Order: sequence, then structure tokens, then C-alpha cells
Amino acid sequence: MDLVIKRGSIAISTWEDLNKPDVTVGVPQATPMDAFLTAIIPNADIQRFPDNGAAIAAFQSGRVDAVSPFHPPLLAARQKPGRGQLVIPAPAFSSPSSMAVRREDDKTFRHWVDHTIFYYYETDRTQKWYDEFLTEFGLDPKASPVIQRELLFNN
Repeated sequence: MDLVIKRGSIAISTWEDLNKPDVTVGVPQATPMDAFLTAIIPNADIQRFPDNGAAIAAFQSGRVDAVSPFHPPLLAARQKPGRGQLVIPAPAFSSPSSMAVRREDDKTFRHWVDHTIFYYYETDRTQKWYDEFLTEFGLDPKASPVIQRELLFNN
């Protein structure tokens, strides 16, 4: 899910609201968010940083107007400094990420992983575990965007 934390002074409800030369957006370079933002807001001043921490630091220091790192660091950044507003610009965009398995001739393990992840996702366990992670991290799951895309689009 591509989310952003924005400064309170910027009105953002759609991606087009960010697609302006005078709006600076921080993003970890060479990530899915970087590719997505490059395609969807080409007129914005996209600032690329080596990692999530550097992108978030740029937002916290005021060097960028908005930031879009990976989901958990974004939520943590929003909680810790208590600054910024979490926004899911429309249209909401969701993509799978963070899974890789070495390519082998015997596909048994890969198929097992694929089916197991699908099962956990379809039975809502992925969202349940994510909510537990947020709680343990000191975040309120009800105040955080969901990671199971069907829940986002159905709410």
C-alpha cells in the first residue's frame, strides 16, 4: 500500500495533489514506492534517499513536504515525532512485496511457500499478525491502514 505522511499545510486527497513541481516528496531510492511515485507523480520534486530512515529524516527536518517509505517505518515515523498526517491518496494502490525464494529446478518448496502465504492471507491471518505487530510496537491497529487490500477497499 502506498501511503504518505504529509505536512498539515498541504491538502492531499489524490495523487494528483502531489503532482506539482513545488511539492517535494521523499522516498527510499530503487524501491517499489520509488517506481510508483516516479510514474504517477512525474511533475513532483521526488527526492530519493538511500533508505527508509533517511527519507523519514528528510521529512522530520522539513526538507520534503511528504514521505512515502515502507508501511511499518512510515507508521513508526508518524507515531514517534507526532508530526504529519497519514494519508492514502486516491486511487489507493496496493502491491505485494517482500518475498523472494531462490530459483531451483525442484519447485516443491516454492509451491509450498506460495500456497502457505496465500492461505494465511485468505484466512485473514496476515492482517491479524500485522495488527499484533502494531500493538507490540506501540501503535493502535485501528488508527493504522490495513495491509489486506480487500479490507481497505471494503471499508
